[in-house]
Amino acid sequence: MRWSADYAPLREGLARLVEPWMPRWSLEGRAHLPRRGAWLLASNHLSPLDPVLWACALERVPHFVADPCVARWCPGPMLEALGVIVLSDARPRFPSLVRRAREVLARGEIVAMFPEGLDAFAPTSVSHFHRGMAALWERVGPQDVPLVPGAIITRQAALVEVPGFVVGRTDGSTLVISAYREVTLRLGPPLQVPVPFSVETATVSLEGAIRGLLSGGGGGR
Repeated sequence: MRWSADYAPLREGLARLVEPWMPRWSLEGRAHLPRRGAWLLASNHLSPLDPVLWACALERVPHFVADPCVARWCPGPMLEALGVIVLSDARPRFPSLVRRAREVLARGEIVAMFPEGLDAFAPTSVSHFHRGMAALWERVGPQDVPLVPGAIITRQAALVEVPGFVVGRTDGSTLVISAYREVTLRLGPPLQVPVPFSVETATVSLEGAIRGLLSGGGGGR
């Protein structure tokens, strides 16, 4: 099944359907949203609820990049319908991600990623970012596709311990996940393109921008 813009009404409908049961949330930095065309979103990651929060808050529902482990607890056809880009189990999987992301971006839509990957869900800290988002940005054209940093900030949250295998960990660890009561989503200005472009530099800049948003800067209205 190919990705299709025909799924957009279903994704948006599902996001609105669950919105009444969502925690209280607000969006800061709306002025930083690109008004038209394709763009990338990168955010810290505190809970499996995060994609739904962003889907409810943004004017256009993003296509989130997800680890293959999500297929263990969500049927593939439903993931397709929601527009989730599930990373391939086969190696190398980056070329497939680039191809699918380009298809989405060519339609003027949004691709979103949590650069902490499976190291996320640390409520009191941000894990060091993986290079995947910056590498994807390089491949899809940083001069043409803005990369917008976002932050999820919990105002009230209960901490819930869950077995690591729920999100794909195989080391037997236990994860602490935020169960939100109140949350702020904060957007910063699109990242400046490094010249010359360097994946490492872009990754460090992206992590720094999101840490800055979490500490209270850069959001605006």
